Amino acid sequence: MGQGRYFPDNYRYVWTCKAIDAAAADPEFFKNIYDHTRSEKSTDSQELTAWLNSDIERIHYLSRALDETYGYNDAKDLLAPAQWAEIEDVFFRVHQCLVQLSCSVENATIEYNKELLQGEDIGQ
Repeated sequence: MGQGRYFPDNYRYVWTCKAIDAAAADPEFFKNIYDHTRSEKSTDSQELTAWLNSDIERIHYLSRALDETYGYNDAKDLLAPAQWAEIEDVFFRVHQCLVQLSCSVENATIEYNKELLQGEDIGQ
């Protein structure tokens, strides 16, 4: 599995696949993205630590969770909200890509139909 900026790591890959599958099954999926991100996060401290350890750049999700949450006195309590933040980012990126792809397909279809109509005009 690819690592780095251009290829998703295992966590991002799994969440990307889940978002695409869920969107295919339910067109309303992205309207409740907050609920979906919360259902995907891990609650196991060992899994959360492995997630954080798998990419040093994930530390900014921990900082983001610290900024957005209150009342946590322990770093491990921040790991789940930090992971939620990344899942949310992945789901939003998938949504943006699907919207862009949909627009591209729609525009290509319109252009194709115009060409077909022009071809019919020429042939008559």
